[in-house]
Order: sequence, then structure tokens, then C-alpha cells
Amino acid sequence: MVFIFLLLFSYSIFIGTIDIRSYFFPLLQQSPAVAPSVCATGPPLKVYMYDLPPRFHVGMMDHRNDDDNTPVTAENLPRWPNNSGLRKQHSVEYWLMASLLYEGGGEEREAVRVLDPEKADAFFVPFFSSLSFNTHGHTMTDPETEIDRQLQVDVVEMLYKSKYWQKSGGRDHVIPMTHPNAFRFLRQQLNASILMVADFGRYPKSMSTLSKDVVAPYVHVVDSFTDDELPDPFESRSKLLFFRGNTVRKDEGKVRAKLAKILAGYDDVHFERSSPTTEAIKASTQGMRSSKFCLHPAGDTPSSCRLFDAIVSHCVPVIVSDQIELPYEDDIDYSQFSVFFSINEAIQPGYMVDQLRQFPKERWIKMWKQLKNISHHFEFHYPPEKEDAVDMLWRQVKHKLPGVQLAVHRSRRTMNQRDIQESKEGGEQGESKCHHQPCLIFPDDILRIIFSRLDLVDRIRMRMVCKDWRRLMSEIPYQLQGKSPWILSYDIRDMKYLYARPICKLTDPVSKKTYIIKISNEARKLFLDAISCASKFGWVLLSQRVPNHGSKRQSLCFWRFFVYCPFNNKFIKLPRWDGDSYTGATFSTDPTSPDCIFFIFEIKGGGSLKALISIRRIGDKKWTKLKFHVPEDITVIFIHGGTGKLHTKMGCSIQFQ
Repeated sequence: MVFIFLLLFSYSIFIGTIDIRSYFFPLLQQSPAVAPSVCATGPPLKVYMYDLPPRFHVGMMDHRNDDDNTPVTAENLPRWPNNSGLRKQHSVEYWLMASLLYEGGGEEREAVRVLDPEKADAFFVPFFSSLSFNTHGHTMTDPETEIDRQLQVDVVEMLYKSKYWQKSGGRDHVIPMTHPNAFRFLRQQLNASILMVADFGRYPKSMSTLSKDVVAPYVHVVDSFTDDELPDPFESRSKLLFFRGNTVRKDEGKVRAKLAKILAGYDDVHFERSSPTTEAIKASTQGMRSSKFCLHPAGDTPSSCRLFDAIVSHCVPVIVSDQIELPYEDDIDYSQFSVFFSINEAIQPGYMVDQLRQFPKERWIKMWKQLKNISHHFEFHYPPEKEDAVDMLWRQVKHKLPGVQLAVHRSRRTMNQRDIQESKEGGEQGESKCHHQPCLIFPDDILRIIFSRLDLVDRIRMRMVCKDWRRLMSEIPYQLQGKSPWILSYDIRDMKYLYARPICKLTDPVSKKTYIIKISNEARKLFLDAISCASKFGWVLLSQRVPNHGSKRQSLCFWRFFVYCPFNNKFIKLPRWDGDSYTGATFSTDPTSPDCIFFIFEIKGGGSLKALISIRRIGDKKWTKLKFHVPEDITVIFIHGGTGKLHTKMGCSIQFQ
């Protein structure tokens, strides 16, 4: 038996299942290997960035004019403003774009920009959807939300036309949406893409999941704690637990109101209701730096900026959010520097505070040191730095690409089957059918009938289907017959000052919805001091008095007439009309119709009243003027359709066609 035992023991040493040094020479044991850099992942990701005009991104930061299409480069990229307040927390989209504009770094970077889309591994869409929501009516009911909607429409139209989007179905496209309400109107149109989100609180599982999307950290709003080198950080932080923020929240965020009651009355707990002002952010900075633990309860969504404020303040996060997803958790173990409580545990009176009071000092110091080691992964820089937040996010995109390729390849199974079937049908019928193009299903005359009956919002959505539908839609004016009239308004200051956005507001009094219409710089001049004359068939006739400076003509001015349709944003200019004043003006039918006639009426006094009627048809280069005398007891002039009537006190009228 002794012989057998010695034989087995010797054999175990030989094959390596027993390390004899651990028994006889414990001091000679090897130290665990130092963990490699979390960002050491081989060659950089090649990213193609779409060339969108500034109004989709940095134009919203420095309020550039919509017509300014100067390309954004590393040299003219505006810096993110220091006084942006809470908008900063959703600025991931800016830092991603900035990292691609930067040309330095080389092979040490996780992602580099390529100008040839054929060489790209992924495609970045530089639309600042979070900033657009915050800029254009973030109250959700503000009429300016229509600007946000239109930007989304334009982005989706651009992507659907791109052959690189069509090639993968958008699966290899990276689109940042870190604000919970970012891209809220057309989010479903992009559900195949790699979405950059803060969490999944506002996304259905059928649209956004951890398997294809990337969880991004909020950009912290408190200042980073860069000189946290106290000899005894545990004792120097006098407060046990710190929270400062709103307590009225929806969904899981209702736990905040419960915690406010449970944590009241503790001397070593600071729980304060507060709004996110500049002073409050400064107070939070000091509060987190002087506390051992920082409370992070769920808000309207599972995560909030508070978690990342705590990390850069080296305050151990206490996370109370059952549905939270954490950034780059496959690379970072949050349990090494965070404490987790379920909502049910946290709302038990006294339980959470007792657990934190009993927390070992040695374990807390270990977490504090780990916070200092990993906090740089949550910093956003320009120029970008190795292993900063942007580097980590691009690495997460790398992780998603194998799944993207799998999904693309699987989708081509049905595409190949469809192509075979279409080729077969095309051979039998002498032509190829395109069942995947809905714009070819119906003839134009049927589509015109359908489009003419659509509501305004449906018209906007239908324009996105294809260029043929967009062309047809622009040819069909929006009809208001049988509907309540809409109200068109604008602020004269928006048209007068170049730094302002020239917009008109279109309000439906029935639904009480207001839509924003952007006006070009050329068209804004027409609205200056314009007078409305008549409105019908979705068009409005306006006039503008222009002084005749230095003219030898008898008239001191001339008038500029034009018609405008807010539903397709089209203008039709009419020839100038010479005269000091006019009494009324109108038109007979749809101004795009060849049967449309424009009328201008002028009544002149003196020895006897004279009526001057100017007529202009489509295609005429000047007005045709008709003059005749009218009775002296003329009281009212009104015009309807193509018929004008001059009413008198005696009840008779002069009617013309």
C-alpha cells in the first residue's frame, strides 16, 4: 500500500496536478499575472463616418445657419461648452464623432476613420439625436419638436438611399441614442443597427438588446477627483451615504421617494431633494468627495449620470436598480468597486444602512483603490486618449461585429431565394419583378388619389419610402377642403435677423398640434413685412411693398406678390405690380393649375370712383389691367374663387368672370 501511495504521489507531481512548492516553499509561489490592458485588442476598427451637414450635429451647438454646409474637420470642430449643464451627460455622440475626426494615435486607438466606405468594418452616423431632442422642444409638447422630427426624417431618408445601408440592412451602422427620448419619432426604422444607448428602459426588447447594442456611460457632470491622495481616505470621508437629486420619478424610480422616508433621520446619511442647477452640481461634487458611499437608485430609466459622477469622485457606488445594464461589463467587474442592493432589500427600514455601517474598512479601501484604477475608462477627452471612454466604446462595437456578420449572412439566405424566384418569373414574363420595392406596386394615378387624402404627418412619413413617392408627394398640394382651417404664423424677428432660425408655425386648431416649417435664407426675405391677402387650396397669397428708391416712375413703390404652400414648403413668385396701394388680391384655384388666375383690385377716388383690376394667368410675364367706373355708393369689395362682386348700398352688384 505504501508503495502504491508513493507511486500515485510521484505521478501526480510529474503530471502537474500537485505543486510541491506550495507545500514546502510558500514564499516562492508565483504572484498572479498582472491583468493585461483591457483595450489591447489588436488592429483598430475601421469606421466610415457619413458626411452629414452641420445642422445634424455641431450646427446645433454653435447655432450655425442651416445653409452653412462647411465640412467639419479636426481644425474647425467646436469644443463642447463648459456651461452646457445637464446636456453634457448625453454628449457621447459628440465625443464619438470627435474621435473619428482626430488623425493621431495610430495603431494604439480602438477605432480609426477611413474615407473609403469599401474598406470600413462599421459605419458611424453623426446625428446628434440627444442634442436634437434637448435643443428642439425637449418638453415634448413644444412646437419646435417638429424640427427634431424633420431631422430624423432626413437622416432616415439618407440612410435608406445608401447602398452600404442596403447591403447590411443597417446592421453594421453605429447610431448613438443615449438620451431616453433620442430619435423617438422614427426609432423603429433603425432597430437593426448597433444603437449606442445609456440603458434599455425606453426600448422594447424586440428593438434593442444587449446582444446587438452597446451600453454607454453618461458623461459625468461633476469634476473629476484628480488629487485624491489622502493617507486615510476612509476616515477622512465623514459621511456614510450621500444622495442629492430628484425624488419624484416614474417606473422603478418611484423607489427614490420611499428611500427618502427610510433614510431620513440618520446623522451619517445625506439624502437631499434637489434640482440639477449649477450650484447643485457643485454641491454634489463636494458631497461625493466627502462620503464613503454614493447612492444610485433607479430613475425614470434604470441608470443615471449619478453613477458615473460617483466613480470619478472615487465614492463607492451603492446601486439600487434591478434592471440596470452597465457599460463594458464584459471587461470590467463592477463588484470590485460597487455595492448592489435589490429594491426589496433597500426599502427594508434600517437594512441598507446597517449593512454599510458594518462594511469592513479594508474592503472599502480596496474598492476605493480600484475606483482610482478604472475611473479613466469613464473620462471623455479630445484628443482621445488610450483606454478612455470613447476607446472602450469602440471596443464594444468590435465585440458586436461577429454577430452582425452572422445576421447579415443569414439574411442573405432569403434574399438569394427571392432573387432566384424573381429571375424565374422574369424569364417567364419577359421582365424582372421588383416585389421588394413598394413604390412600383401601384400606378401613379392611383398613388395620387391615395396621397391627396393623407394627413400631414402621414404625408411626411410616406415621403421616406422611395424617391418616386417623394416626387409624387411634392406634386400634390395638401388639400384643406372640408377641413377646419389651419393657422400659419411666424415671428418677424426670425425672418429679419440672420442669426435666428427662419421658421413658420402651422397650427391645427382641432388637434391643437403645431408643426415647424424651416424657411430657406432666400425665402426669408419674402416674409419680411409681408401682408396676407387670401388663402385657399392649401396656399396663401402674400404681398410685400418695395420702395421705388431713385425711380423716375410716378409710383413711389411697387408690390411683390407670391404664393406659399406650407405643406410642401413651395413658393411661386408673381411679376411685380406697380402702384402705391391696392384694395384686395386673391386667386381662383390651385396656383399650380394652368387654370389659376390671380386678381388684384384697386379702387381710386377723385371726381368718380374707378376700379382697376389686374389679372395674371400662369405663364404670363406681366399683369393685364382692366379699368372701369363704379357707382359712388360702393361699400364692400369681396372676392371668392374666380368671381368678383362689387356690392352697392342699393343692393345691386357688378359681377365679372
